[in-house]
Amino acid sequence: SDLGGLSNLTYVGGNLDIHGNGPLDNLNGLSSLEDVGGYMSIWGNHFLIDLDGLSNLQIVGSDEFDGFNNLLISYNSSLCQSHIDAFTTGVLVTGVVSSNHNDDGC
Repeated sequence: SDLGGLSNLTYVGGNLDIHGNGPLDNLNGLSSLEDVGGYMSIWGNHFLIDLDGLSNLQIVGSDEFDGFNNLLISYNSSLCQSHIDAFTTGVLVTGVVSSNHNDDGC
């Protein structure tokens, strides 16, 4: 899978769900994304190996969405938990950051 068609996207005015994309191994097509207005969820992408494509993401939850402006990164069996931890320290999340059931052994 390839997200190249989204390469000019800088803002999502709601929620962003990236779920169950079997062959997706990177998020490089989202390299221009800076702001997600609601929550962001990345889960069940078993071949996803990094979050480098989100390197320009600055904020999750910039809009008012009833306090559910969370960042969830879970059940990505090839995604190293230490990479997730490093990524989340560089993003302002107005809600809760939750990550679990990723690759802890890397």
